[in-house]
Amino acid sequence: MFTGSDKKTSIIDGIKQDQNPYRELAAYHPKRLTVQWLNACNLACPGCYAKPDLAHGKAIDTSARRPTNQRTNSARMFEEHVLGHGDAIQQVYILGLEPTIVPQQTKDLFDRANVLGLSAITATNGASSRENYEMSYRTAIESGQMHRVNISIDDAVDAEVNDRLRGKSGAQASTLNTIRHAVEQGDPIQITITVWAENYRNVIGTINKLNSMGVRAFKLHEGSLEGAPDFQEVGANRVDPLSWRALISQVHKLKQSLQKVGALDNLVIPTIYYSREELVGSYIGDEGLTEAYIQQQKNIELGIDSQMPFVSCPSVNVDQTYMFGNDGKYGAGAVGLCSIHTVGHSSYLADYDPEKKEFVTETDPDRNQIAVLQKSKNMCPAFTVASRDEVLIRGENISDRHETEVGDLYHGCRQVSSNHLATNMDFGADYYVEAVQYSDFLRHRADWSMSVDVLRVHKGGMPYVQKMAAIKNIDERSSGKRIFWMELKA
Repeated sequence: MFTGSDKKTSIIDGIKQDQNPYRELAAYHPKRLTVQWLNACNLACPGCYAKPDLAHGKAIDTSARRPTNQRTNSARMFEEHVLGHGDAIQQVYILGLEPTIVPQQTKDLFDRANVLGLSAITATNGASSRENYEMSYRTAIESGQMHRVNISIDDAVDAEVNDRLRGKSGAQASTLNTIRHAVEQGDPIQITITVWAENYRNVIGTINKLNSMGVRAFKLHEGSLEGAPDFQEVGANRVDPLSWRALISQVHKLKQSLQKVGALDNLVIPTIYYSREELVGSYIGDEGLTEAYIQQQKNIELGIDSQMPFVSCPSVNVDQTYMFGNDGKYGAGAVGLCSIHTVGHSSYLADYDPEKKEFVTETDPDRNQIAVLQKSKNMCPAFTVASRDEVLIRGENISDRHETEVGDLYHGCRQVSSNHLATNMDFGADYYVEAVQYSDFLRHRADWSMSVDVLRVHKGGMPYVQKMAAIKNIDERSSGKRIFWMELKA
């Protein structure tokens, strides 16, 4: 979609508005293939997008689950999937769920990709073992094939918070051990931090701590958009839009200071929530189209049928695909275009037919993913799929508009970051201290679940102090005057 941080373009100019949904897969010339080929993980994070495959937030019973599908996830099938994408593929992104729990099979995939002349990226939680990390990735790293190893950790400061968010005691210690090892080896690592209310106050501290250990690349990720509909029931609270903007304003300042002294290579900061001025100035880039878009969002809230004035999802470009190795009509793999939008497996672009050894494009317009994305009424088509809390408090007619005490913010694509679009990175800075206090308040509530009434306050536009008072009142009333929150330290 974008050519890099030096050349920034609006989503209107960067997205193919007339994409044909029904071409053969290779005709789209995708450049990157992301492969999700396992059904198992050693952690149980409350915000994991793969919750349908995991006993999320609970003990994971793997007794009846093979970590790999021996028929479809062999190196041979992997090669067939790559070749079926055409000759434009340059890179593979090999995910697990957690690749390092089957290190030899993971190494085999990288070896096969190397034979095919492809560079590689991977992602790991780093909580397995150094030995598994080495077996999985060392050959690819030393050959120069591995472009980046993404290692995820939620809180490098508070082990209790991190382990709660990772669903396993000792996760922080294991991941930090892997990060230290990777830094010592000079590996091309990037740290991904998923932000919830629970770890909100420690995001800056986590970046600083890891940076002092030698980490030079980071990426922020907003919790819950990966489609965990019951995240609040298992101990995680989603950050509200103004808190997100307040946080990334501080992260941006940290990024500038670290880059100034040569201590940082990159820090990817998704903006996600945009003001009208930002929509006009960079995201949409046109005042008339912005007004048409805002009116269309109003129509959604009013239940008036209307269409988006433009196609807004970068996935329709098919620059990259997501290969779900155990899915599809033939049980041999299905290609999607967005890891979030395919939650529930309701739409794909193509299915792999192992008999014909080719991808078969979905012709049903209600299942063909490009056709579905093109018909979306939201800037991010996955928004209504992943944000179940919005349905509870706003009904089925969910617009992109969010009320905040500083005005309306509109939900955009999480893949679009400040590296791509010019954004006012000072926006929300004055609210950071209050946002920290509010996130601390949420994490100290004894009742982790959020009732509809609490959700309504949480996602509303009143000031943080008023939100806390209102939630305290709701908690006290709902608990028979028992206090469901604790006094916070100054």
